[in-house]
Amino acid sequence: MSSIIEYVEEHFTESITAERIARELHFSETYVSHRFKDEMGITLYQYLLKKKLVHAFAIIRSGTPATEAAQSCGFSDYSTFYKRYKARFGTSPSRAAKE
Repeated sequence: MSSIIEYVEEHFTESITAERIARELHFSETYVSHRFKDEMGITLYQYLLKKKLVHAFAIIRSGTPATEAAQSCGFSDYSTFYKRYKARFGTSPSRAAKE
């Protein structure tokens, strides 16, 4: 499990999936998904999304434009980032930058 967490911590800003992690670490995708959920209590997707959004929040608060933060956190389009960000923090990325 530690190798899975380590890989996620090093690559969370990229577009990673259970399939990619499994391939890189020589596990099955099913093993990665189930083991992660069993150990962490949330799905890999939920964990990755939370890591990305918390990181985006921090860099937006430090002055990085929201569109740049979305890209640097691995979001392929801004509208998805915006919706996920607002659902997580209850405010828009641009409003968070002003606070």
